[in-house]
Amino acid sequence: MRSHSLQLQQTLRVMALLLALFAISASPVIPILHTASAMPNFARKYGLGCGSCHDVIPKLNEFGWKFRAAGYRMPDEIGQKQASYNIGDYFAGRLNFAVNQSSATAAASGSPSVSNMNMAFTGGSIYAIFGALTPNISSESELGFSTNGSLEVSTASVGYYTGTEDSWFSARIGKLNTFMGYGGSDRGWSGSPKMNSGYAISLYNYQNGGVKPTYTGLTGSNMGIDLGYVFGEATVHAEVLSGYTYAGGKPSAAVAGKPTGVGAGQAPSANSFDYMFWANYILTEDGGGISAAYYLGNADINTGSASTNVDSEFWQNKFSRYAIYASYPIPVAKVLLEGGYEHGSDNSWALKTFSYGPDISSSGWFGEADYPVTDLIGVGARYDAVTPDNSNASIDNINVITGYVDYNFGDGFSLTASYAATSTKTPTSNGESLLGTAQNNAFALRVSWFQ
Repeated sequence: MRSHSLQLQQTLRVMALLLALFAISASPVIPILHTASAMPNFARKYGLGCGSCHDVIPKLNEFGWKFRAAGYRMPDEIGQKQASYNIGDYFAGRLNFAVNQSSATAAASGSPSVSNMNMAFTGGSIYAIFGALTPNISSESELGFSTNGSLEVSTASVGYYTGTEDSWFSARIGKLNTFMGYGGSDRGWSGSPKMNSGYAISLYNYQNGGVKPTYTGLTGSNMGIDLGYVFGEATVHAEVLSGYTYAGGKPSAAVAGKPTGVGAGQAPSANSFDYMFWANYILTEDGGGISAAYYLGNADINTGSASTNVDSEFWQNKFSRYAIYASYPIPVAKVLLEGGYEHGSDNSWALKTFSYGPDISSSGWFGEADYPVTDLIGVGARYDAVTPDNSNASIDNINVITGYVDYNFGDGFSLTASYAATSTKTPTSNGESLLGTAQNNAFALRVSWFQ
């Protein structure tokens, strides 16, 4: 399956290792949580253990990544009729519980620390009609539910796959996971957030004050169309997406579409789409790779006006995000080194003058080291640094150091423990010159049962 030249492979391996080493050594190291696990319905269908697709759950190895990229079938099964169907191979469910303890201290000098501890059922997911349905068609759907009774369709798509086990084309439509990375851009063992999903990039206007709407550019799921091509170890994807919906200055990537016209006005981006491009190159079967992503979007953001005219209620932010990730395993130490960098550009809005302000650039990077104790147990450490506004680099910078342990029992039951120390440089009052550092230390134990 590896038809690419040895010279190209060696060059890219060196690049990935250097980038990952740079990210690890440039500062401290690591993240937070988001629950994920292996898909037991596929293990039932093919009679495989967790280690077939994962080095440590939920991180995918090359076999697991190509299985997903081929529409949840073996690549050599594309276009081939399945021998039999079992309804249990297309359904799965997950329940999540959590124990959290946190301590927060505001930026103002002398602020007391506020501690909180709680145990909670944090919701779950139902995966229905999930997998390869015909020789060329696959579906993916996840319905999430929470303790407040709300239901959310996280993903719901259908895809067509055609080609050979060495190269194939895919076309998906529906509510999609917009970025399915490998290695450094894949999910962390702790479900740790990457720059593209862990932190909102804010739109600031310090001179005029007021609302500061936030969003992320390369994250989650969105309504759209995805075209992809896998050839050897390389993958390229292009997507046309509906974009993000905003209400009261707050975003929701889970709700498709943008504000629509009412009365005499029309939201600026009501007839526009977002665009996403991403690519992976697999260097090693156990997590070594290079990934890149680019997002070009249009966000209609609330101006804070009380007017019912859409022209007055929203202003248009044409934003962009690009990111590059690298990872490479160190065989002797059995450590996977990962690193990534993201840069963003946004328009801004002056609330008092009701006009556009200067463009804002943002950036973030992370370095991570993961160690597989066994194929079911993983430990790691990570450092994240995010600068929401590079023109005000001393304000609202976010730095997070996290350590975590994942323990998977191999039967759908898993425990993940993490401890994260977060510091945010922020104004201690309405004056920009009075800066302090807000601290938040949090321990979390996540319990997940997946069947």
